[in-house]
Amino acid sequence: SDDDSDDDLFGDDEASAKKPKKKPVVQAKAKAKPARVAKTQVLFDVKPEGEETDLKKVEADIRAMVIDGLTWGEEFGIADVAFGIQKLVVQCVLEDEKVFIDDLEDKIHALDGVQSMDIAAMNKM
Repeated sequence: SDDDSDDDLFGDDEASAKKPKKKPVVQAKAKAKPARVAKTQVLFDVKPEGEETDLKKVEADIRAMVIDGLTWGEEFGIADVAFGIQKLVVQCVLEDEKVFIDDLEDKIHALDGVQSMDIAAMNKM
């Protein structure tokens, strides 16, 4: 019948023209996302000056460093190196814009009881 031919199955152009269009400014605001902060997860091996160095004190000294953009891991590990010497395994997250790894290394290396430190792993987040 002719009544079926009047049905527009794919939408009526006239009906969509009558609907008010959203302003582009509103759409731009809806699409805007907060800037993502670039972060790096770093795992350090901190080696003591000797086997009698108190690693718990070294850990406390490291945790006492408060730097904007630096978050220490919840738990530091202790691993055997050799000849009864152990090392401290330190995990932290740095905001790339605020904290530089070299600066952090210098501060940790300057602590009493720290002989050396190495970056064991580094991952961008």
